[in-house]
Amino acid sequence: MKNLRWATPAAMAAILLIGAACSSDGEDNNGALPGDFPVYEGATRIDEGGTEDGAFGVYRTSDDIDAVRRYFEEQLREGGWNPQTEQRGEDTVIRVQNPDDPAETGSVVIREEDGETQIVETVGKDEGAAT
Repeated sequence: MKNLRWATPAAMAAILLIGAACSSDGEDNNGALPGDFPVYEGATRIDEGGTEDGAFGVYRTSDDIDAVRRYFEEQLREGGWNPQTEQRGEDTVIRVQNPDDPAETGSVVIREEDGETQIVETVGKDEGAAT
């Protein structure tokens, strides 16, 4: 089995900064994210963007962090993304790799912010990943 190549926090920040320059507000809640990448049902999209190399979405919900984590773990597992969950300080981080395209990786960061649960999703290509 191939090793998963995890995006570093700096890489995630770069995707967010690049994506912010391309931000737009579309009709569907996935926005710039791939259609097969889950978005938490009932969440409000507060930002999104993307380039040809990746996309991000930022969402808020009043649901608790554990409910959001369980939703993403189940949906990602059902979609074949093989989620790997870890706790990083106050953040819950779920990392994934597309089983059909090992260069495509993503993450879902779930945290409490201003009394709500914030969800930051990123998906992108790592062209240096072994295939």
